[in-house]
Amino acid sequence: MDLNPLFQSNLDRHEATCQLLARRSLLCVSARRLMIGHLHLLLEGVLSSLDGATTEAAGLHHLQQRVPDLVLVSESLEGSTGMAFIRTLKHRHPDLPCLLLLEHETPDVLQEALACGSDGICLERLVGRGHIITALKAILDGGIYMEAPLLTLMRQGTSSSVAEDRAPLTPRERDVLCKLVKGCSNAEIAVQLFVSVETVRTHMKAIRRKLGARDRSHAALIAVTTGLVRWQKGTGQNHETH
Repeated sequence: MDLNPLFQSNLDRHEATCQLLARRSLLCVSARRLMIGHLHLLLEGVLSSLDGATTEAAGLHHLQQRVPDLVLVSESLEGSTGMAFIRTLKHRHPDLPCLLLLEHETPDVLQEALACGSDGICLERLVGRGHIITALKAILDGGIYMEAPLLTLMRQGTSSSVAEDRAPLTPRERDVLCKLVKGCSNAEIAVQLFVSVETVRTHMKAIRRKLGARDRSHAALIAVTTGLVRWQKGTGQNHETH
């Protein structure tokens, strides 16, 4: 069996990860000490700083000392959950990109993961296949990301009920929502749609109200998981709404 393609694939992923995270700061919060140690070995000399924590309290303490460019969180923490940590983190730093790694694929766990406000959700078992690179690119660019199997699971449980309950979006609100899922800022959306930033803000308020979303990220996740925006599998991009 020729293992060279496998070795080359792993090397390519490592190089892509290093290029993406070069000179950025990262906080990893996980009960898996081996994961934190592996990140130190993998990214030593690449990141500007890497902090690790195994508890919610320790993770929040690190955030008080220094706000990183990116936060990577596992589902399980010592004495708590990653979702609880992200909920507090997003309350204090709503724009801080945060990627959650899930161990379990159940509707209840996924619902909690969505509700906590994470910008990206990956399955821990798929991390080694290079999916995390796509996820990190998406959230660092201001977009959102969800693993394809999780999208399928979420749509099975929420698609019909949300469609029945929500007020319909106007065509312009759909355009704004598409741009939002791509990670565009209000200013970028305004330029692309040839409207004022204040008009975009007005559309955003209407979108959040109609979707029952807490904030921009939550609105984007609702759009993707309910099929309002067709997600292009594996790329972190989207097609037109329907």
